[in-house]
Amino acid sequence: MSNLQQGNSMKNCQICGMNDWANHYVGPIRYGKFESKQFRNGVIKRCESCSAARLENESVDYESSHYRDLVDGTSQVSDYRKLHDASQLEHLRLLGTEGLYGSKVVDIGCGAGRFLDLIKGFTSAPTLGIEPAMQYREHLQTNGHEVFGSTTEASSWHGMANIATCFSTIEHVEDPLILMKNAWDILQPGGKMVVTTPNRNDILLDLIPEDYGSFFYRYVHQWYFDLNSLEELCQRAGFLVSKVSTFHRFDISNLLVWLRDRRPGGMNRINISPILDAAYRAALVQNGQADYLVAYITKPG
Repeated sequence: MSNLQQGNSMKNCQICGMNDWANHYVGPIRYGKFESKQFRNGVIKRCESCSAARLENESVDYESSHYRDLVDGTSQVSDYRKLHDASQLEHLRLLGTEGLYGSKVVDIGCGAGRFLDLIKGFTSAPTLGIEPAMQYREHLQTNGHEVFGSTTEASSWHGMANIATCFSTIEHVEDPLILMKNAWDILQPGGKMVVTTPNRNDILLDLIPEDYGSFFYRYVHQWYFDLNSLEELCQRAGFLVSKVSTFHRFDISNLLVWLRDRRPGGMNRINISPILDAAYRAALVQNGQADYLVAYITKPG
């Protein structure tokens, strides 16, 4: 967020406060969309105390259209819809609809607000978006959501929200602990929060670490979490952790295409039995090797 734009010097870990770093990955990292074939050499350091990993010495301007171009290949609101509308049902599945009616909801790192647009049909209460990109903030306001550029600006919402969501955002910011503490302030006692982020124990990082590493590690992602480090982040922010687990967004066909072509293949490229695919995904979740993490947490009441 806009208050978290300082350089990324490898000093004490922002999450646990320790200074015990080890090289986790050294090599090319993705600069922009994969199709652009742009890469930069990068160093990912892992904190030996809390197991979070961080991209060394990078600083970005979250409010700029250039940053959105690096994330999605475009900064246009219409393109955001095309790219992200399909994922909103997955977000709703993760959150669930129980208790949504009448709840004040904040979505942190909401982009153009497609998730908030979706849940407007479930809640009659005000909705809040936290989004640094100016062009998206204007769109959010037009669609009836209150909006701030960062969590630190949302003091008028302190203690008001019943539900907070933070989908694919904590990996982007300079200090995820500050973001989570600010989310804690926005929630009322007993408020619930759902947090997702890529899993750095993704199965493909074990199978083809060099090829998949240059795709997985990105200039726009400053932090990389596993189950343990995500749980510690939530606890250090003051939350009660109900569950931290993984879920897998891609079918076994995507795995096979990666192993064959060393590049992303999307879904349904190879005809695989749905039974085998379901067993594959279930095994990844059980082993903590699915591609995404999700945390269900609560502000103590």
